[in-house]
Amino acid sequence: MRRRPMKTAALAAAAPLVALVLTACSGTNARIDRDGGDDPIADLRQPGGGKDAATTLECELPYYAALIVSNSGSGTARGRVERLPLDGRGRCKPLSLGNSLPYDANAVAFLPPDTIAVGALSGIYQIGFDDKAAAPVYKPATFAWTSLVDDLFPLVGQDGKTLLAIAYDASNLGGSNTIEFLVTIDGDQEVSRWTVGSSETIRVGFDPYGMAPSVNDPHKFFVLKGLSDPYAAGEFVAPWDDQPVEVEDNPYYQLNLGAPGSALTIKTLRQQQGGAILKRTVWTFRPSTGSGYQVYMVNQVDDGKKQLLGPYICTNPVCSSAQFDAYTDAGPDFTDDTAVVAVCSDADNPDSVNHVVRIRDSGDCEVILDGNELLAQEYPLRLAPVYLEP
Repeated sequence: MRRRPMKTAALAAAAPLVALVLTACSGTNARIDRDGGDDPIADLRQPGGGKDAATTLECELPYYAALIVSNSGSGTARGRVERLPLDGRGRCKPLSLGNSLPYDANAVAFLPPDTIAVGALSGIYQIGFDDKAAAPVYKPATFAWTSLVDDLFPLVGQDGKTLLAIAYDASNLGGSNTIEFLVTIDGDQEVSRWTVGSSETIRVGFDPYGMAPSVNDPHKFFVLKGLSDPYAAGEFVAPWDDQPVEVEDNPYYQLNLGAPGSALTIKTLRQQQGGAILKRTVWTFRPSTGSGYQVYMVNQVDDGKKQLLGPYICTNPVCSSAQFDAYTDAGPDFTDDTAVVAVCSDADNPDSVNHVVRIRDSGDCEVILDGNELLAQEYPLRLAPVYLEP
């Protein structure tokens, strides 16, 4: 079963603190909690900015977008998107759509060239780099209110325009969380709506858990599966004519790990590498043998040769190594083609704290965003590489 982490720390005021820079972590810090009002000036700072943060919203690409959510149902907590460069720059001023993002969002994506999309039960929010709305909030017309957004990703349409694709679990808020609909929108206007399932328009069989743009063709998309017939990335043609489509055999990343298991998330990235294109696919997976969630990556160059890397498991003591503590998301590191960026559960407080970490193929693991420096009940959940692909 796909798990959506539920954080249970005590309620705190909804104003994150402390500017972060890319740093290695030698241990955990005390969780910041401003309930007592011991630093009222800090409570008034811009969310995520800290006293040394830049006052401008400018943030040079590339960077990682980290969706920050909260378990606080008080009505005062708000979601935001932290922007995390990987090249030594400090994190940029976060995007919060004027402090109007919902606290319980579940998905984030980069919609080229200049929009961050956030998916929540209340709708799809599109944010420009100026922190203003890039489009009105999209709310699906016929889904139940429990329409969980499992994934967001860009998909090129028939006319060459890049649309925002939304993978919905339209019937279940906290259960199996398998994708049942794939919707594309242009701004807030629905372009297409396809059903997903064993005998539906997008015929993936059972248990599709995640979707991402294909690394081979921006008009196609990958589907992540698991359980009885696991594969990392089955490729599909978008069914613009509404005729059923099935997974293409080639290219096809077969997950050959010796046993089935549970998949969680998938991310893809295309990068220029000399005169070739490096195609990178990262997914999180937990073998059914009882191991904890792990991260895998496939690198593929233009000649079609594929390299499987992983499992990536953070050896930094800040990340939990418990059997069922998940890496809630992971993606390629665009500064190192053997490294991944991931969200891990905290070793001491796995139910209330998450961290964003960089895990290298060598086994090194460094903290990019320390979850202990967020407010109680706040935690990073999902990631998106903000990178203009070739």
